[in-house]
Parts: sequence; structure tokens; C-alpha cells
Amino acid sequence: MRTTEGVWMSVTPTEKELIVALDFEGVHSIERSTQEDTLLVLFNTAISNLVLFRNNFALSRDITGLFQSFQSSATVLDPAENPSLFQSTLVIIIKDVVEADKVEIGREFSLKFEKIVQDEQEANFITRLHAGRLNIIPWPVIESKEFYKLFTKLKRCLDQQPVTHPAAGEFLHKMKTLMAKLKANDWGAMSQTMASHRAQLLLSLLPNALIYGLQEVAPEPEPLKIIDTDTPIQFPDTQSRLFLAVRGFSQSETREQVLTVLRNSWDRNEMRQHLSDPEWADGLSQYLEQIVNLRIDHVTDHPDEHLCAALVHGCGEPCDLSGIKLIDGSTYACPGICRIPSDIAHARHRCEARLCSITCQLCKRLCSHHDHMHGLEEGAIHLCGEEHLCSVDCSVPGICEIETAPYSIEATFTGRHETFQYTKYSQVAKRLKCAKSIPPGQIKHVGAHNHSLDKKVVHFCQNKCDNCGYFCILPLGHPQQEHETRHGSMSSTRWIVDESDDAAALEVEGRKFSTNDEGAPMMCNLVCQAMGRHVHIDYCRADDPAACTGRDEIQHIAKRLLPDPDRPKDYITHSLFWKKSGFKDPYSKEEQANFAKCDAMCSGPEHAGDAGTLPQPSYCTLAMFHQPSDPHGAAPAIGHVSNDGHHFTCRNPVVMQHAYHVIFIADRSGSMSSQDKKPLPNTPASGKISARSNNRFGAVLSSLYGFWSARAAAIGSSASAARRDAYSVILFNSHVMPIIENDFTSDANQLLDVVLPHAANGGTNFTAAITSAASVMERHWSTERSPVIIFLSDGECQIADQTMQDLCRTSVRLGKAVSFHAVSFGRDSQSAGSSRVNRRQITSSTSLLRMVQIAQDTQNNAPRDPLVPASVTVMSSYTDALDTVQLAETFLGIAESLRKPRGSLMQLNNRRT
Repeated sequence: MRTTEGVWMSVTPTEKELIVALDFEGVHSIERSTQEDTLLVLFNTAISNLVLFRNNFALSRDITGLFQSFQSSATVLDPAENPSLFQSTLVIIIKDVVEADKVEIGREFSLKFEKIVQDEQEANFITRLHAGRLNIIPWPVIESKEFYKLFTKLKRCLDQQPVTHPAAGEFLHKMKTLMAKLKANDWGAMSQTMASHRAQLLLSLLPNALIYGLQEVAPEPEPLKIIDTDTPIQFPDTQSRLFLAVRGFSQSETREQVLTVLRNSWDRNEMRQHLSDPEWADGLSQYLEQIVNLRIDHVTDHPDEHLCAALVHGCGEPCDLSGIKLIDGSTYACPGICRIPSDIAHARHRCEARLCSITCQLCKRLCSHHDHMHGLEEGAIHLCGEEHLCSVDCSVPGICEIETAPYSIEATFTGRHETFQYTKYSQVAKRLKCAKSIPPGQIKHVGAHNHSLDKKVVHFCQNKCDNCGYFCILPLGHPQQEHETRHGSMSSTRWIVDESDDAAALEVEGRKFSTNDEGAPMMCNLVCQAMGRHVHIDYCRADDPAACTGRDEIQHIAKRLLPDPDRPKDYITHSLFWKKSGFKDPYSKEEQANFAKCDAMCSGPEHAGDAGTLPQPSYCTLAMFHQPSDPHGAAPAIGHVSNDGHHFTCRNPVVMQHAYHVIFIADRSGSMSSQDKKPLPNTPASGKISARSNNRFGAVLSSLYGFWSARAAAIGSSASAARRDAYSVILFNSHVMPIIENDFTSDANQLLDVVLPHAANGGTNFTAAITSAASVMERHWSTERSPVIIFLSDGECQIADQTMQDLCRTSVRLGKAVSFHAVSFGRDSQSAGSSRVNRRQITSSTSLLRMVQIAQDTQNNAPRDPLVPASVTVMSSYTDALDTVQLAETFLGIAESLRKPRGSLMQLNNRRT
């Protein structure tokens, strides 16, 4: 159970510094998602100077799995682009270590960390996140004297760390910025983000600073401060309130009101009547300029120069410089008036302006031409004479800039099974403006447009992930065969679940998804980790599905799946999926190795979780699409092989199954000599059985042999296993012949040799057979074994309900309800799918069905045996003889593997062909 939620912070002031302690919950918490784990580890290692990771040696020897969140976070933020972060030393504290084991445990952990470095190479988290700084400390048990001595060592380790946060205000700003970047999945450089934040902050503070000389006015005045140190600015200032004329900014006082207050504050204002107008105006101007300069110096911490000049003259007639067609399509008319005296005859009116007054074609400055009237010339070009920045988009192939802070919105997922809120991430690629300068007097520069003057500038690859839309972050034309990106929300995908029912659900991290549900809540670089061992689904590219058979990374799907159920599909491995995408696999090598293995799980109940514990699945150790191993072959050195050919390292669940007393009642009456059913072909005993009874009775013997062999094969997969079930065999026609009773040792061939000499002949007596079975059951009753009766017949006989009821009541009286299974070898089993069944066929199955119904009613009403788990109780059933081995698997627990529902996110908008 988690003791903290998120991160708790405590602050301890000392004489020299302020020590901030961040308390994180341990990694791999059962109540925390994989993404939450990864981001918390990333936050810890980025902001901290010393990371203490305490773990229990006895529980955490598998440090590769324990530090998976550390490794996953190593590929998110680039330490090289964030030099102010990732300056910590990682200290592994192994608690409760006795003195005798200290050296050995430290050496063992060091070797395991060396293996992580070798496996992940330069991408290992120790090098990337901690610059290789690692310290392993075996910590004594709490009762020992040495327990408290090592705290001094930790303090020295902290004192030796470089100071990366010089001031508390700077640390707080950096921490808030980092938290915001993690929330927004912004993996860009920290310095760029902080510079942007600083510019926005200064812009928001500037109006109050210029008007009042304060940082905040309400509710309490707050002086201007140095942002990094949070200390007031000491540069002198005036107490006057100024007026700021800025578009979009409103001020309570008008300009005239502010000017009146400033004029009244001038100590020579009262001498207005004693000074000449020029002298008084000049003195007031100097006073106002002094106040403004003092305020600006206080805000900027340095004096500025202000240059301003303008002189305008006019005459009586409008200037002839009018009707000029400008480059933007507008028309220009000079506002000046002719300066030529009216008594002088002139054909052209010229104003007093000597220079051209038309705006530069490339900026808003005036044309620098010395002839004011040159705009009347044909083809005249108006340029200011200054250098200009080109305003045309960059024309170099590739992407100029990829925003590191992705666009995020809160979205609502509405699926077939549930609705929930999630953050949706997308990315924007930009084509920037040309950065080249246009020389003075020119309207364009030489050469192609480029957004940077740096000859080594990088234009990014234009490929993007088909699933999330994130662009490749490698240079255009990069030599790497695979593209690479950060990945985001899989907005271009939809779920496809491997079930015929389109309402079937696949559960991922507590959320349920069905076929055609949108994939936007998942992220490319996290969804596979959340699914564990998995396959992807893609459209089959082979003309013949047989071409997909036997391939290591492809398995053809035989059934029809939505969408486009008529279009064939394949399972493909995680590795092949990323190869087809063209992008580098974003998962660690350890995760890739795990994803490459088979997703089949052992069916043993000990792997299932309950209300207090999580499931602990045991997975197949072979490759994802491996050929089935032979369950009848030599037993593996470790674990077992399931009946469907998967290898597990855990104990075979078959040997832990409940034990049964199986009573086989086989019909050998004359009707069983019919040859409409014959022994199963291609079995080790087919020839032997066919030679003696190539008929219905032979089919019965073949089914019995298959049953015994299947059970023996399952037990045989464990070298130490022995058969716990007891077998009894009763043959009957008009008479009853118990030929095997309570046998524990005979194998399938030995049992077959006992029943093989008997042949089909005579009448049929179900009543005598059931009565004999009741006697055998009671005679060999054991509380350790549940009674099971398998009744094999063509059903051509009648039996009173009372006979079956007596059998069932006897079983209940002894302590357990009998599980009764009727297997039909009659004609109706051949006509199971046909509507043309004669009355005799219906009658033959009626007796068997009625016997099963009576047994089922008794099972439903009988008190449950507390010694028998509910999971091993098998209800009575009726089946035909098409597959008796399947009946053995039903109630004797032939171990088959489990597999969670398969599902995948599939890119549907641009379907692959």
C-alpha cells in the first residue's frame, strides 16, 4: 500500500544553505502506472543533487527489473541539452545487511549494474542521468551500533555535490518549470523554456514598473526585485506616478491628470508668472525628463539615451506626389503642400520635403531617395537604404523547427465500454522565415532562402510516425536506416481485438478497449510497455496465406476480424512492427527481449491473483511464434511442457490437480458390432484394436485408449509425478462384467490388453450396468478422490429414472456427488448436424440424455464438499464419440496454456497494402 501520493517536500535551513528533501514513493508500486513511475523518476534525477534509493536486498536481487523505470526515463530528456539538470549522484542503500555479508553484497550489486551498462551501452541510465556517479552502501540492521554511523557519510557525500541551485527563488522557478514540462511532455532544452518564461514575466511586470516603480501595486505595494535572488533593486527611483501610452493597456488616470500632478510637484511651478515662457517650459521639460530617466534607470539598472527629431513645413497647394501605386496595391498621396510662392508660375507643385516620403517596399521606413518626386518616375523602386531581413519562407528541403513542447489538450475518450478524460498530445513542424539579409538598395538577396546563416544548420527529416504523427528528429538525409522521434498520442490508430464478437474487451492499465475504439489515449513509446508480452495486428501482405506459415515474426490469423473482416490479417511481433514503421524501437533492450517471447501463460491456479495480491503469471520461455514443443517427449530440466506445446519454468499444474476415481462403463452388446463407427486411425493401438473389433465396440476401446494415453502424457511431463487417479472398467451387454477395479499402476497398453479380448454380442442392460457401477463406487470409496462415471454406449436401451437416482443418492450419501458423462456411439452422433433423424435415433440418445439430466439435478442440489475446491467440480455432460480425448481434458485437467485476449492498435487511415 502506498504511504505517499506523488512527492512530498520538506525544507531544512542551515547556516550555509537550505536543504530541500523530496520524498518519492518506491518504484514499481502496484498503485502507480508505468508512465507515472517513469516521470517521477525523471523528475527526481533531474532536479536532485543526491538521490538515495533504499531497497531490500532479499526482495530486490533482480535489479534490472527493479530499475526499469530509471532506464525508461533515460531516453526522455537529453542531459546534454539540459546542463543545469542531471547533476546528481545515485546512492543505492541496501538495508538490513549484516557485517559478514557487506563486501559480498556490494560486489554483487556492482556486477549487476555493470551488466546494465553493458546491455544498454551509452543509453544506460547510470551514465545518462547520473554521469556515471554511483555509490553502493550496504546499511547495517537497525539494532546494531553501526546503523547510525553511516549518516555522517551521507552528509559528506551531499557536501561534496556541486551547487546547482544558487538561490531559493531560482530553484523554485526551475522546479516549477520542470514540473510544467513533464506535464506537457515538453522534452526540449530547459534553458529555452526558462528564457521564454522570463520574457513573459518581464512583459507582465513592465507596466507597473514604469508607471509606479513597483513590482505589484495591489493588494500591498511590492518593490521591484531581482528575480533570481528575490532581493529589492537598490537603484534610486522617484516617487512620482507616470503615464504609459501602450496599446491594449488602460490606466485609471488620463494623461492630462498625470501631467498636472507631475507639474505641481516641480518646485519652480509657482514661478510661472515670474519666468518667460521659453525659460519656464525648458525648466519643466528638464524636470520631467529627469523623473523619467530616474524611473527608467531604476527599472533597467542603467541610463538610456533617447533620440527623437521631426520638422514639418507646409504650403498652399497639395504636393503633386499623389496617385502612386504601391507594391501592396494601395495608392499613396503626399500630405504636404507646395512650398513655391504663389506669385511664381510653376507647372508642378512641390512640398518642402526634399527626400521621398513613400514607404520602403521592404519595411515601414521611408524611402531614402534624395528626390522627393522620384515616385512619379516609371518603374520607381522605393527603398530605405538600410539592410533588411528577408520575409520569405525558408526554401531548403526538410523541416526547419520541430516544437519540443507538444500541443496538449484535455480530451474525452468515449469507447464501447467506458468514457474517461485524458491528455492528448500532438506536435507541430514549422517552416521558418529566411534569416538572410537583403543588402541596402536591393529588393532580394543572392542565393536560396534559408532560416539560418549557420552553414551547419540542421533541417530535420520530413518523415513522421504513422501512428502518432510525431516527426523524425534526425537531420534530413540522415545515414541511420531508422527514423527517430519522441512519440505522442496515437491519434491515427484504432483498437482491433482478436475476438469474433466486436464487443469483446482488451484491458490495458485498468482501461477497457474494444474493436474500433480510438487509440489516442495511448502513446507509442508507452503502450507496448503497458501491454507486456504482446503481438501487433497488420493486414496480410502475402497473396497466399500459406506463405505466412512457419515464419518467426508472422503468424496468419485464420478467422475474420473487424475492420474489413474479409481482408486477411496477420499477427506480427513487436520487433517486426517497429521495423515496418521505419522508426527506431523506443523501448529498452530488456523490454524488446521480453516482447519477443511467447505470450502464453501457465494455467495453474497458483498464478492467479486474489483480493489481496496481484497475479503472478508464468509465461512461456520460447519465442513468440515458436513451433509447439512435444509434450510427450523428454521432460525438460526445469519446469514443464503444456499439452499445447509451451514450455514453462513453473511446476506442472496437472500434478497438483484433484484426484478422481474414474469408472468406465462400456457397452459391448450386439448393436455395438455395427461398423458405422470404427477405431480412431493413426494411433499406436489402431492396428491392434481394428484387428479384434473393427466396429463401434472398437471405437469405444479406441476412445478409452486415447483417454488413458492423454492422461499419462500429462503426468509424464513431470519426472516426479505419479498417477493419483484410480481406474475401474465395467463391460456389459445383457450381463455385467467388472474386469478392472480401483487400478493405480497399469499404463494405457496394459489396460487395453485387459479389455481387448472381449467382443460385441448379446443384449443390452443399462440397469445392471449402473447398479454394478454403484457397487464398485461404494466398495472403493475414498474421501481423497471424487467419483466420475464415463458411460460409453450406442444408447439403444431403456432405464428407469429410479436406477440413476439411486446411484446419485448413494454418491451424495457417501460424501460427494457423482460426475456422470454419457458418450454416444449411436447413429445420431453421425447425424448431429442433420435435420433428418429417425425415431430410433432420437430414442437412442434420449436414454443417455435423461441419465445425464438426473445426474446434473443431483449435483445442483447436493451440498458442496468443503474439501473439494469449486474449480475442480465438473458438471455432468453428454457428448458424442467424435473426440473422447477432449472429454479427458475437460475434467482431468490436461494442462493447456492460457492466453490473455490479443489486441493491437492499428493505423487505419492509410492502410498498408
